[in-house]
Amino acid sequence: MTYRETVLGSQALDIAVIVGPIVGCLLLIAIGSLVAFFMMARKKRATRGTYSPSAQEFSNPRVEMDNVMKPPPEERLI
Repeated sequence: MTYRETVLGSQALDIAVIVGPIVGCLLLIAIGSLVAFFMMARKKRATRGTYSPSAQEFSNPRVEMDNVMKPPPEERLI
């Protein structure tokens, strides 16, 4: 191995030692920001929305009350 190859190898190692942690920190910050963004988006989505009764009736149709309730007994004169 020549002196030049040794110097170039050590310079590459020095650059990797400097750049590696910086890139790692940036990735951690980006991942943390994305997680925080999605948590805030879910929270706002739960509290703010649109009222669409047609969609709710489609998923939960109304129960017909004719079959469920019996008519009251017939009133009689005494």
